[in-house]
Amino acid sequence: MYDITVSGYTPAPSIRASKSMAKKKPISNIWHPFYWPTWLGVGLLRLISLLPYDWQLKIGSGIGLLAYYLASDRVHITRTNIDLCFPERSVEERQQLVKQVLINSGIGIIETGYAWTSSVTKLIPRFAFKGLSNLERAVAEQQPVLLLGMHFSTLDLCGAVLAKKVPFRVMYRKNKNFVLEKVMSEGRQSNFPDAIERSNVRGVIKALKNKQVVWYGADQDYGLKQSVFASFFGVPAASITATARIAKMTGATVIPFYHHRDQNNLYTITLGEPLKDYPTGDDVEDATRVNNLVEQAILEAPDQYWWVHRRFKTRPPGLQRPY
Repeated sequence: MYDITVSGYTPAPSIRASKSMAKKKPISNIWHPFYWPTWLGVGLLRLISLLPYDWQLKIGSGIGLLAYYLASDRVHITRTNIDLCFPERSVEERQQLVKQVLINSGIGIIETGYAWTSSVTKLIPRFAFKGLSNLERAVAEQQPVLLLGMHFSTLDLCGAVLAKKVPFRVMYRKNKNFVLEKVMSEGRQSNFPDAIERSNVRGVIKALKNKQVVWYGADQDYGLKQSVFASFFGVPAASITATARIAKMTGATVIPFYHHRDQNNLYTITLGEPLKDYPTGDDVEDATRVNNLVEQAILEAPDQYWWVHRRFKTRPPGLQRPY
């Protein structure tokens, strides 16, 4: 449900030109040499998934540590986000948090790969649930449910495990890499009853009107269109208004959904209380309330949030982009 990308590399002009051509006409043949590195990565993930699970997460930790020293662009984005959101912490504390975020991002790659390629039912004994009855009750009463998702590094794995308890539909962004899209699509099909492409708002509304459960992530910067600026850790952040609009149009019950991994590699999946008096009709107030819920979840495990995303790339007039 989130994308794994590698950035920070600027190709030579000739390569940039070929990349531009590739964008105009994507290579649809998944066996083309262009995709061989991707197949290699997928193969490695499959091999790693055969190891004892704790070993897998140690490998992920190593990947994240490597990224901390090599992926300067992502480290810069993470550091900028941490500096903006936690100014009260010392420089040393913020630097340590940046490092842990990258390490957890590496672990998240392994967790995501496992969710795509393996049976998550094997891991269910590692999971505890808080507030699961909030979701089960809404489903039993045939209420449409909008799961208010949040982008933690544990997202794909914990989402797949929750779907084994209560099936739900997910929103996703189609990957431009045909091989990754194939692998991700197969993973979604094995874990969820359906997946709805992010731009297909009508599909979301239709599913909710049919009394279904839909995961919806509202905690990233999608630009100014249909967004308002609302406080996120005291920083004005472009926050989408679609969450409130969809809830109003469909009468959906909105239930916060977040998840963390502890130091023993055990997981807690939390389903919060259904939001009351939401939406209010005030876009800024509604967006601020969602942001506050995300903040509360982050504070339980700030190093597991997806800080590598440019959360503040869209700025109010007069303010420069921090990245």
